Formats: sequence, structure tokens, C-alpha cells
Amino acid sequence: MSPDGWRLLVADSRANRIWSFRIEEDGSLTGGKVAYEVETRAGSPDADIGGMTFDSEGFLYVATKLGVQVFDRQERLAAIIDVPGPEGVSNVMFAGPGLKWLYSMEWNKVYRRPLRRNGADPFAKTTPRR
Repeated sequence: MSPDGWRLLVADSRANRIWSFRIEEDGSLTGGKVAYEVETRAGSPDADIGGMTFDSEGFLYVATKLGVQVFDRQERLAAIIDVPGPEGVSNVMFAGPGLKWLYSMEWNKVYRRPLRRNGADPFAKTTPRR
């Protein structure tokens, strides 16, 4: 879910896409569209999309076989954060003081790195719905 609580993101790993749906006041989902196209390794048919998280500026971080793929607010791929292991990562999250550490998980290993951006606070108050 987006930090403002208005969008639900759903990964379609087979198609290497992430869908975005608007969450209506009654909880129903509308306006489904492909919002993000995830990169794959050369010769690999799928990105193996895993966990996703947002930073406080609205950038999306996606765990994949290539590493952590970062998308900007316009839903464009902005960067790929490489990870030390060969298998890519299965999950990603912000944690630590000020949510300044990005954690990623690969099989039985956990990696972390400090970032200039903070993770989105999951407990922050969101804009009221109209």
C-alpha cells in the first residue's frame, strides 16, 4: 500500500510488472493499471518480484533478482541497488533510527545500507479522504 493509503500495489512476477489500484472509501479497488515495469537479468524470463516499500518522498523500492530496483514518483526506473549475493533479494524494508537504513534479504542473509532518504513512516497520519 502507498504511504498515503490511496493505492494498492500488486506484483505480477510472471509479467515483470507491478499493478496499481486506487483504494476507494468503501475498500473496493478501481482503476487498475500497470504502473511499473521491472528489469530482468539478460537471459532470465522473470524478475522474481518480492517485497516492496516506499520512502518518504514517494520512491518505490522493489526486491528482485537484480537487486533493489528503485522507481521515482513518475513510475520510472531511477536506479538499481546491487547486493553482494548472486541470488538477488526477496524482501526490502526501511528500519532503524529515523528509518534511514534500507534492509534487504537474500535467502539466509540480511544486508543493510544507509540512505539519504528516509523510509515512509507506516504509522504517520495520512490525508483524510473526501
